[in-house]
Amino acid sequence: MCHTSTQRYRAESISYLDVIVALASVIDAGSQVAAPDKRLGSARVSVFKALGGGWEQAAAHWLLRTSVSGHPTTPL
Repeated sequence: MCHTSTQRYRAESISYLDVIVALASVIDAGSQVAAPDKRLGSARVSVFKALGGGWEQAAAHWLLRTSVSGHPTTPL
């Protein structure tokens, strides 16, 4: 949509305001797509904490299991 509106603007068939409106629509759509991912991430953190997990403990445990290459030596 943005690419098309930019092309139409360059061809002088639409105004720059139309391009800005198209960009705003794309940004709004991206925000709507990201919102469920944010809620899912927050829910996972809540479950992790409810089960007794802590960020500092998990990070220390992961660091101990990390090999020199930077990848965990065993699956988490």
